[in-house]
Amino acid sequence: MKAIRILLVEDDDQQRQLIDSILSGEQHHVISAASVEEAIVLLKSNSFDVVFSDWKLGQLSGIDLLNYVRKNQPQLGFAIATAYGTISHAVEAMKAGADDYLAKPFQRQALLMTIDKSFNASQLRTTNNKLTEALSHQDSLVELIGNAPCMQQVFERIKRVSATNATILIYGESGTGKELAARALHNCSNRSGKFIAINCGAIPEALAEAELFGAKKGAYTGADSDKVGKIAAADGGTLLLDEIGELPLSLQAKLLRFIQQGSITPLGCVDEQEVDVRIVAATHRNLEQMVRDGEFREISITDLTWYL
Repeated sequence: MKAIRILLVEDDDQQRQLIDSILSGEQHHVISAASVEEAIVLLKSNSFDVVFSDWKLGQLSGIDLLNYVRKNQPQLGFAIATAYGTISHAVEAMKAGADDYLAKPFQRQALLMTIDKSFNASQLRTTNNKLTEALSHQDSLVELIGNAPCMQQVFERIKRVSATNATILIYGESGTGKELAARALHNCSNRSGKFIAINCGAIPEALAEAELFGAKKGAYTGADSDKVGKIAAADGGTLLLDEIGELPLSLQAKLLRFIQQGSITPLGCVDEQEVDVRIVAATHRNLEQMVRDGEFREISITDLTWYL
């Protein structure tokens, strides 16, 4: 039988010693308290599996302690002892979140069964919380699936960098899920803005600057109204620059300025606009070779490089 860590709360010295001896005799680890106040101090400084408390504890009651536990350590098992015939107390305790109750006087075996029941309830809550967290994390990873070690490494990297503002470059062949990884990174972050993806290779070079940075009405032929660029649209969120290697050389310097300073100047404007956007870039091309060939500016757009 697993040794259970029990906080015993009983203000009657004889009762406390008797219950302690029964539980300790089963190899459980027992720490005792004579009041709600003393119990709370012990809860803050020790780790327990189960609290077993009497109902009446001086000016306070076991319900007061139960309310504290459910608010601050909701996973803990909790059982309460009530006086014989006080069914209303038992009902109140169960409604407040007790895992079990025991009417006094009680037998040794009944006490042990109550402790086991409360411990099992605690374990079940802990397991459910872990499963809920795992499902929430899986939802954040959208369509990324896989149990292979390489995929587990990708999941761990997403988790590790999602809370940062680091600019990320994702390397990978077409079809390896670069956009899925970028979207998962955004979903796992604390960013409340939108996730916006733009394929740099699919934008006509003549319109690329307006598409990224925006433009005022009349800034170019056909600009009949103000245009919000993709960077401004992603304010507070994440912008994926897919196929960054296809971005025209003329725009790379302006992009670098935005990454370094966090501001943009739409076409036709003179005032800079500050935006908070996390940049994730993706490519299947060898950017280092492109730099050597003069096809890509030598700009540092990554704090971390992933190979998918």
